[in-house]
Amino acid sequence: MALVDRGERENPVLHRDSATAAQPIRGAIVSGEQQQRPVVVGVDGTDEAITAARWAAGLAVWHGEPLHLVHAMTGVDEALLVATNADHADDVGDYPRALGQAVLDRASAAVHADFPTLRITRTLSHDSPRDALVECGRHARMVVTACADVSPQGALLVGSTTLAVATHAACPVVAWRGQAVAPNDRPVVVGVDVDDERSSRGALATAFELADCLGVGVVAVHAVSARRTLGEVDIPILIDWNAIKDEARQRLLDIVALTSDRWPNVTVSCAVEMGRANRVILSQAADAQLVVVGSRGRGGLASVLLGSTSLGVLHHATVPVVVCPARMADPLSEHSGSASTPGRESVASPR
Repeated sequence: MALVDRGERENPVLHRDSATAAQPIRGAIVSGEQQQRPVVVGVDGTDEAITAARWAAGLAVWHGEPLHLVHAMTGVDEALLVATNADHADDVGDYPRALGQAVLDRASAAVHADFPTLRITRTLSHDSPRDALVECGRHARMVVTACADVSPQGALLVGSTTLAVATHAACPVVAWRGQAVAPNDRPVVVGVDVDDERSSRGALATAFELADCLGVGVVAVHAVSARRTLGEVDIPILIDWNAIKDEARQRLLDIVALTSDRWPNVTVSCAVEMGRANRVILSQAADAQLVVVGSRGRGGLASVLLGSTSLGVLHHATVPVVVCPARMADPLSEHSGSASTPGRESVASPR
């Protein structure tokens, strides 16, 4: 670790009846004594979702895991779909099911065109997209959703699938956006709050795991706020900003070192800047392939919005954003010693 400052087989579709209680993901595949944790991706038939599925497939291949495609449509959605299509008025169940199958077929075909031997499993669910993805994410490595935009107004009023899943998921949730159809050689940027080590540990571990898997570096970023807490000196001319930044940089180095030792092959640099956290992270993410942020998940409105920093990054980032829920188990607890990925095969980029 260099620390610097600055065989093809597709499972049949699982069709869950809406009256049936939710079951654990079928994509949590046990082979011998090792449980595989698939990369789960939600698809809705849009071009953005197809591209997100292709990107997620590349990540699954790098991780050596299967890909699990999920399409969800509630009973109400199915009824509205049939009611607005007179030609299928009598096909209350068959027509929506056939459309769902077609969505999964299209996504599967696009993925297999890039990675012919990647194992793909599929779920066609009657649950809401949020519930289906959260359930599938219980035993997944991560959940990926296509996310063209997350507006503050949408978050406050009606929410979105990405925000809802990120708020309730037990694993990292990737809000995919941008033009990339596969991981690349750019670094992974991770936001670190030195005053909230719990959420930062999960974000750091996720960032290092991804970087090690992809063979790229990590940029750990911390923002120093110009706003002082009650009781502190708040007259700018009397504040030693250099001393504050130096202290923050040392705390950042100490927190990062606890994680970086587990991934000795990953080069990490640390950056400390003055300003709002989301703006500082976004400025560092200009040359990154993805951004990782943590979520405090402190209940009430804060849990719905995932915190202002996470929402700000989700809203403005032009690359995929990985949100690590506060409830997520520390990935480091499952390993001892080095967590570096052993013997990874090289993978050709999609055509």
